[in-house]
Amino acid sequence: MKKLIYNENTKVIDIVECEEIIESKNEKAEVEVKNQGKIKRVRDFFESKTEKRRNFLNRNKIFFEVFSYLFVGVMGIIISYVGWQTNIRTAEIYQRQLEILDNDREPYFTIQCEPVIERFESKDNYYIKNMYTIKNEGGLIKRAFLYGVRGYATIFLIEPETKTEKIYKLYISGMFEESDGITSSYDERNKSFIFFGYEGSKYDKFISELDLKLEELFKEYSVSVYFENYVDIVYVNYKNEECSHTYNFLGDGIVLSTDSTEKERVFVGGVENIDDVESIAKDVYKIIKEKEEN
Repeated sequence: MKKLIYNENTKVIDIVECEEIIESKNEKAEVEVKNQGKIKRVRDFFESKTEKRRNFLNRNKIFFEVFSYLFVGVMGIIISYVGWQTNIRTAEIYQRQLEILDNDREPYFTIQCEPVIERFESKDNYYIKNMYTIKNEGGLIKRAFLYGVRGYATIFLIEPETKTEKIYKLYISGMFEESDGITSSYDERNKSFIFFGYEGSKYDKFISELDLKLEELFKEYSVSVYFENYVDIVYVNYKNEECSHTYNFLGDGIVLSTDSTEKERVFVGGVENIDDVESIAKDVYKIIKEKEEN
């Protein structure tokens, strides 16, 4: 017996025997049975794996609970530590910002030295009157004044074997005008102080000769003598605090002196007349020896 069947692939109606149709159906049924068997095996495989995992988790339930509590605790400690460190760094940054802000609001002084009178005959015979201008390049100050401008011959002694250092200062009168009291009031418009001082061949000669004379007297030491100038500035800052600082200056340079800078220099008196260098050197030698014995 034959039967008409439409072939979807060729778009043609085929004439086939009924036996062929039956065989085709049987083949499809066999393929379907095989596929169902494969699906069942895959499903059984995954169900078996899932059951094993479920049993493993049930057997280790307490362990995982304890581990999770420990993990949460450790993470909490880590988060707390990181937060603590962050707070510390934030506080440090804030403190630095405050310090920068304070520094910006604090005064910053510069100095200029300008000769107003010059008499120059030779390097061994000259005289200069200088005008010193200390200008505030920083923050606002008020009720400020400058006092105690002073010049020293600083005597630096070094014991060669032990390298022991001893520093002494000898005040030289007359190097600056009005050096005993208030030297200059603050010009708020120009933000500056002005004062006058002197230099010349007589001061250079004095320092040079004093160095030679002291070397003869202090045979056991290496001797060096040089100039140092100091000035005190008092002012009220932006916090309405009264401040007083000592500054070291020479020429066009001025720096804030530390608290110990002048204290570590032992005062050995002062001189007005610097002509008799030999007598001054002997007096200085005597004073230093007395201080060493005491």
